[in-house]
Amino acid sequence: MSTDVAIKTPGQSPPVGLADYLGIFSRRIWWIVVPFLFVVLIAGALGFLLPQEYEASVSVKVLDQGTLDPFYGRVAFTVPHKPFLTTIRQDILNRTFLEPIIEKFRVTEGYDAGDPREYQLLLKKVLANVMVRLAPQKVGPDIIGISYRGRDA
Repeated sequence: MSTDVAIKTPGQSPPVGLADYLGIFSRRIWWIVVPFLFVVLIAGALGFLLPQEYEASVSVKVLDQGTLDPFYGRVAFTVPHKPFLTTIRQDILNRTFLEPIIEKFRVTEGYDAGDPREYQLLLKKVLANVMVRLAPQKVGPDIIGISYRGRDA
C-alpha cells in the first residue's frame, strides 16, 4: 500500500482551485459590477439622447458596351452611355424621380406628408440629404454611387 505525500518545497505555492477563484470574485465583486453598470447606463443614455440617423447607399456599375455579351450586340441596339453620365446626377435629383421613392418607402423625416407645405419642406430636406457620386472611367465600367442620410421618424 502506497501513500502519496505532497512535499512542499520553499519556492512552490499550493495549487489554485475553484474555491480560490470564487473567494477572489466575492471579495472583488464591486470591481466588476460598478464598471459594468457604468457602461450600461452610459450606453442607455446615449441610445436615448442621440438622434436616430441612418445612411443607405448603393453603388451601380454601368457596363461599357464593349464588355457586353456579343450575343446582345447582334440582336439589340446599344447606346453609348458615356455622354449620358453627366445628366444622371440631375435626373436622380429630379423631383419626378424622387417623389415615387418617397411615397413607396414612406420617407417622412418627421414631416406630415399629407400637408402640402410640409411635403415641400420634406422634399427640400430629401434633396439636401441625397448624394450622387459619379466615377466615370475612360475604358471599362463606370460607377455611380447614391447615398441618403436620414433619420427615423
